[in-house]
Parts: sequence; structure tokens; C-alpha cells
Amino acid sequence: MNDTRLELKYLISLHQTNKILKILNTLPFSLKEKYQPRLVNNIYFDTYKNHSLMEHLDGIKNRYKIRIRWYGDFFSFFNPTIEFKIKNNKLTTKKKFLMKNFSSEILASKKKLISFLKTELINNKIINFSQNFKVARIISYKRKYFEAKKNKIRFTLDENLTYKFYSKDNLILLDNLRKFKQRPFNILELKCEESQKQFIPLVEKNLQLKSQSFSKFIDFRY
Repeated sequence: MNDTRLELKYLISLHQTNKILKILNTLPFSLKEKYQPRLVNNIYFDTYKNHSLMEHLDGIKNRYKIRIRWYGDFFSFFNPTIEFKIKNNKLTTKKKFLMKNFSSEILASKKKLISFLKTELINNKIINFSQNFKVARIISYKRKYFEAKKNKIRFTLDENLTYKFYSKDNLILLDNLRKFKQRPFNILELKCEESQKQFIPLVEKNLQLKSQSFSKFIDFRY
């Protein structure tokens, strides 16, 4: 499964969120909620030498990152997929592979998770990355979805970002340190095909926001 589009991110404070949503509804897109709000869970991976991290920090225009994503409760799995998110200048392409045998037993052990992903990558003929990766980030958040009726424009709003990590005892724990180092914020994201990019200035003018280069993958790494 492949999906190519423009993705622009806007970091907004918690007290701005309701105001931003009201302004979105005044734009000429006839936005409707596509899904009920749901939890999104991600495990990001990187090479042992942190190639994905360094490419993002260096502003490399052509880069990729890999993650496992699923929806709903953290230890329940709805449509778990392996996703390669490939960045080519401002265009983002996602290549997805559905995982049928992912389970809470695998998630509960970092060793089993790594072994499982290696097998899945090899089965999908992704050989190079399968020999050199580690768990880099575990993150969950609540996502709201809005889609235009006529134009192929979508917005998502990510709230309640929660970070986790594997402890030395192989337990998945909450990373509460982030609360003391960053002010809380939500993430609004605009997603559209390149042919619809003429609507971006209209959106930014009305929201009085400018897009930012931001990745949940590295936001708390330093």
C-alpha cells in the first residue's frame, strides 16, 4: 500500500486548540469528521548509528524512517502495519505492510519485537534495514480526523502525546521526564495532494500559523 502527499505540521498550544478547530470549520472545505477520535500507537526504529535521527537533524531532503503503527488500546491491535515513511523534498510517501501475527506477547519483549520485525522485513524483501536497527521511540496519542467533502484535503489533530520506553527489566514504562522539559502542545497536520497545494496559503492566513519542521520521532531525543 502506497500513499504520496504533502504533509504540513503546526504546533499549537492547548488553549489555542478549540479556537483553531472553530476557524477550520469556517474554511470553504465543508470539513467532516472521517473517523471517531482514536488512539494511535507507534514504535519508531533507527539504525544503531542513528542514521534516521541524524538525517532529520541535518535537514536531509530525501530520507526515510520506519515504524510499526496500530490503533486503539496499547495492548490491543487493530490493523497493525509496518510503515516506511519516505520524505522526498516536501512530498511524503508511505509504504505499508500489514502484520497479521503481531501480539501483546511480542510487544511485551523487546527481544521478541526485534526478532519479529526482522522476519517481517525479510518476508517483504527489505533486507538491508533488517540487519541493523533498534527501538528508537514509543509514542501514543489521541487523533481526530477531518476531511473535505470536495477537495482532497485532510486535517488531523493529535492530542495527549504520551511517550514510553523499554526498561532494563524489559517492561514498557511511561516516560514522564518529558513533562518537565517541554510545555504541552497539540499537533495540527494538513495533508493534501500536490495538486491541491494552492489551498495552503488560505489555510495558513486564516489560522495565522506557519508550518514547522517537526517529527514525533525525534522531538524528545535531545
